[in-house]
Amino acid sequence: MERPQTCNLLLLLVLFLLVTDEFVLGAHASLSSTSMADAHPKAANSSRKYSLRRSQFPKGFLFGAATSAYQHEGATWEDGRRPSIWDAYAHANPGKIKDGSTGDVGSDSYHLYKVRYIASLFFTNIRLNLYMYVLLFETGQDRTDFRDYVDLCFKEYGDRVKYWITINEPFTVAKGGYYAGDLAPGRCTSHGNFTCDEGESGTEPYFVGHNLLLAHATAVQLYKQKYQATQKGIIGMAMNVDWYVPMTSSGRDKSAARDALDYNFGWFMEPLYRGDYPESMKQYVGGRLPRFSKQQSKLIRNSFDFIGINYYTARYVKALDLPANRHLVLPESHASVTLIDDKGKPIGPLTAAEWMAIYPRGLCDLLLHIKKTYQNPLIYITENGVPDAGNYTYPPLVAPPNDNLRASSIRDHLSFLRRAMRMGVNVKGYIVWSLLDGFELGEGYKTKFGLFYVDVKDPSVRIPKMSAIWYRKFLTGH
Repeated sequence: MERPQTCNLLLLLVLFLLVTDEFVLGAHASLSSTSMADAHPKAANSSRKYSLRRSQFPKGFLFGAATSAYQHEGATWEDGRRPSIWDAYAHANPGKIKDGSTGDVGSDSYHLYKVRYIASLFFTNIRLNLYMYVLLFETGQDRTDFRDYVDLCFKEYGDRVKYWITINEPFTVAKGGYYAGDLAPGRCTSHGNFTCDEGESGTEPYFVGHNLLLAHATAVQLYKQKYQATQKGIIGMAMNVDWYVPMTSSGRDKSAARDALDYNFGWFMEPLYRGDYPESMKQYVGGRLPRFSKQQSKLIRNSFDFIGINYYTARYVKALDLPANRHLVLPESHASVTLIDDKGKPIGPLTAAEWMAIYPRGLCDLLLHIKKTYQNPLIYITENGVPDAGNYTYPPLVAPPNDNLRASSIRDHLSFLRRAMRMGVNVKGYIVWSLLDGFELGEGYKTKFGLFYVDVKDPSVRIPKMSAIWYRKFLTGH
């Protein structure tokens, strides 16, 4: 198969903005002192008996919540906004969105950004996403265009933005958009449950990932050469990472779990740290995996000040019997990767999203792995959250929506995060996904991740959930 001439990619710049008292409570967003019972009674990976206080985290440790332009902003056709690949994908493929919806409205943050509820949570930061949609050509013009784009962002926002993320979740972009085709732009080779009009699942994900790494490194080089000395900011990449637990204690299952982590995390972390892909990927993917030139390897290696970790879940891994030297696509091709063990027991409490179970211990295990393998880099937890089904309506919603499972999950993840920090992991911040209910890509509006409830029919309604009340109490020490 020849290398595709173009790959339509989603590139993101993510900013951390410090929140000031400019934001106070709005009419639909008052926070009460309502008490909250502990949530899910379960889970060996829970730290529910652990007394957790903000004062146990270092001074200057960042806490906050995240939003995303397409998922929350809305106003799709206003003020000269151009269509993105997600606009095109959602409108052309309603059958691939669980409720057939789009992000045309989201939580309407474009019109409601002045609603004053953020400071009520006493955040030290809020994470926003800026999206850029480009074509990546083989000529290198793509990286020149991306360089021009980030140059403008650094110039215009660098006096206020001190934490820059070049690419958010490259694994999701490559796998969802070009292997499974269940995320924008929806390219794949039709196989199993995946159906696409065009694409090549065996090659395109790897070229996409390759180009994302080169685009990232180009942006980092520009920032360090032109802006960092005067703006005093830092820059990195955010990766979505699952933790992988061997199904049994067998050597084969342990090896399969390591390979799965290589595909999910090492695919991008190894080039950033060593300048090349993991050996396991080279073995399994073979000639379909692009190679870096010496110059590219030098450009990519150590091209980060920090690593962002988006952690949601963990999975069991069981090795499968396959022909020797078979070149494979993703870890699912050579191992069983599942939320349920061989006795039918889930790895943790299941959630409203079929892809996720709650496993807070996995965050600690992952961070210790990063510390050991990559010389303890600076880390920010850039996303962590829990979906619920949003089975509440307004009106007559008179009490905070009960999402105690989310509140207990945040607490348990923070407890395991602090455990990792006591063991020397260099973590400086934790950000919840997400501030508001919004459009959750392939899930549409069926699952809700927000600390604040948003009425899909009337996005001006914003009501703090029990998790927001708990988070506020934690952050204020009450």
